[in-house]
Amino acid sequence: MQVLENTMQFHDELMKLSQDSLSGVRNCRVVSDKTDPSDMSVSHDNEPWMELNLSRENAAIKSIPIQSDPTETTIVGIDTTNVDLGETNEGGLFALRGTVVWAQNHHYNLTRYGPFIVFATEKNKQVLYNTLAANLLSIRQTYRAPDRPYVSNAFRAIFERALQRNVCGKFRNAVILWDGSLTVWTNDPTYYATQRILRDARENGNTVMGLSKKTQLYVGDRCITDLIDDGCSPCMIPLSFVTKSGDEEAVRSFGRVYVTKLAAGSCTFRFDIDRELTEEQGLIGVRRLIGNDLIIENYPETLRLAHIFSRFTATEVIGLQRYVSEYYSFRISKRPDVRHIIFGPFGGRQIMEGPAYDAVV
Repeated sequence: MQVLENTMQFHDELMKLSQDSLSGVRNCRVVSDKTDPSDMSVSHDNEPWMELNLSRENAAIKSIPIQSDPTETTIVGIDTTNVDLGETNEGGLFALRGTVVWAQNHHYNLTRYGPFIVFATEKNKQVLYNTLAANLLSIRQTYRAPDRPYVSNAFRAIFERALQRNVCGKFRNAVILWDGSLTVWTNDPTYYATQRILRDARENGNTVMGLSKKTQLYVGDRCITDLIDDGCSPCMIPLSFVTKSGDEEAVRSFGRVYVTKLAAGSCTFRFDIDRELTEEQGLIGVRRLIGNDLIIENYPETLRLAHIFSRFTATEVIGLQRYVSEYYSFRISKRPDVRHIIFGPFGGRQIMEGPAYDAVV
């Protein structure tokens, strides 16, 4: 059975970063505004906005039928998440976690990384950010750390790329599923790392696909996921005939884009398949994905499990807050709800809000 190697080294690098960020912290007050357990972990379906223009000579949209291929192939799903634990006057406290799930010989296996707690302040975030990029992705160039509201997402992005690098370098002849598109900002620290990861994957005979649950790609006034229905599923619609409008130098797509239905159901997804593979290699990968993984509502089970085991629950958030309170003397309190204080029951809260939890430790 194929297993992930160098797991302990990868884990130790993240643990050291976590401990370094928390060292020296004592009696620091943390304010948390987490009240809805359904909104604990951050969604990462973000992608650069692109409006697509359908050229006149290629106005016909043709779907490609997909048939299942049961040839034994390992299917791997990778996902990560981050959750904000609270803020101080100096910076933010957040946690990272990632999961790799692989289906092999009709069995599902997983490795979970984390949680790793990070305390990023205005003083240390630059060092932590570039240390993480250097240790996990071998990025030697120095990048400016993002502003405070975006720090946890930026750290998670590097963490996720590192997991993808580990997987693509260790598995052979597998179909590897990434959560999200293969579109990257060219000024992002992970830009060149993504190129190397995809190259390593190809050298190992792997097929990398990015699956997006949400997309900001539009053809005219229609979202690309509206271009396909249940009538011909499973099938794919290639969007190779589409030209991108906007600043092409700022964004790079490493994938060939498809609208895909893997089975009859209510959901349609954007699939990005490594652009350096031939179209036939990409289609073979999709066929083997259907033949070797459980597909429910058009979503692969490996990626679904990776998401589930990465996500933080309300109980886990309370436990992490309790941990930093006990071992690092953080004093955690719940942020006052200003809208509720001012407007009372007319503060605009949604009716179907999840139960609140007491964040005072």
